[in-house]
Amino acid sequence: MDAERAVVVGQLQLRFIDSIVDGAERYMTRTFSGIKAEAEDSAVLAVAYHLMQLQTKNIKTITRIERAEIIEG
Repeated sequence: MDAERAVVVGQLQLRFIDSIVDGAERYMTRTFSGIKAEAEDSAVLAVAYHLMQLQTKNIKTITRIERAEIIEG
């Protein structure tokens, strides 16, 4: 049986270092939904870099999240 993948939700998640307590980093996460499935990774990364310039906290990770449905092909 053939299967196809159809992206349903695309998100960009930025994880910032919020504070350091007893030597351990604490994080703050911001998630942006509605990222087009066909958006190039380089374009999503460029947007993340632009958003980072507007933030006061240091960035830890940039994550692209895609949730997909698997359907018969």
